[in-house]
Amino acid sequence: MIVIDPPDDAVRLDILVSKNRKISRRVAHNWIRNGRVLVNGEIVKPAYLTSQEDLISCQPDEESPTLAPENITLDIMYEDENLIIVYKPNGMVVHPAPKHTNGTLVNALMYHFEYLSDMGGEGRPGIVHRLDKDTEGIMVVAKTNSVHDHLKKQFKDRTVDKRYYAVVKGNMSEDHYVIDQPVGRIKKKKGRRRGWRMGVKSSTDLDAKDALTMVTVIKRFTTKTLIEVVPKTGRTHQIRIHLAHIGHPLLEDPLYANKMNQKGQLLQAYYLSFIHPDTGKQLTFKRPLSTRLIQTNKVINTPPSSS
Repeated sequence: MIVIDPPDDAVRLDILVSKNRKISRRVAHNWIRNGRVLVNGEIVKPAYLTSQEDLISCQPDEESPTLAPENITLDIMYEDENLIIVYKPNGMVVHPAPKHTNGTLVNALMYHFEYLSDMGGEGRPGIVHRLDKDTEGIMVVAKTNSVHDHLKKQFKDRTVDKRYYAVVKGNMSEDHYVIDQPVGRIKKKKGRRRGWRMGVKSSTDLDAKDALTMVTVIKRFTTKTLIEVVPKTGRTHQIRIHLAHIGHPLLEDPLYANKMNQKGQLLQAYYLSFIHPDTGKQLTFKRPLSTRLIQTNKVINTPPSSS
């Protein structure tokens, strides 16, 4: 049992638990609902406002997977004493979760590197940002907490330049798109995918978060379009949501393409540029278009990356 000291000022219990245990607010909410967080020995609501006199106890997650190093080959693009640049393949989960307890990027990182930052919380050593399981691409991994903190701030301040290649359904009519639509969690009550998922929301919704995505067409095919995508914000599933919203979902997207049993969205994080936390120099990494994204006999000449 872990005791959490409440702050001087009143704060929602789910927010306090989330920050203290370094877990998402949704996970904290579930812990509280399931009685694993008690206030003065009693179960309360996630919205309970704590006071300095409260005794808050928390039972650690017994279902959390045990982290174990695994000898999994990694595609390392760059490494120094501060950070690692790795190319994550499609199909690999970034960090362990109840349904993915091994074979993750974290398991591989723990085998290949002596030390990694622990600021990401339990189960996420070195992880500064994420890519979805079926999104392949470039990721930066922090070795130390100071570097992790610096990189995290760059992502938060939106100074990290991230660019993606994607293949979407249909022929896009315009050469450029600016998709400025708030996103958030929505509840789907019917069908085989009932439950919570992400989607475009009204700006008046309290939990809606601003999201901005820039799209440039590279090449049009008969039934699909190859594009470059530059997300100016970093919301969960942002690219997948925005493209589906304008009627051009990512091909093979199992969640947003309105078709079951897809193989995994055709999305590649091919470009990443940021300031090195130690040297202050700009680091830029890029990869050519993945053969997984386009299965065609036609030759594709990809233009220079847009600024």
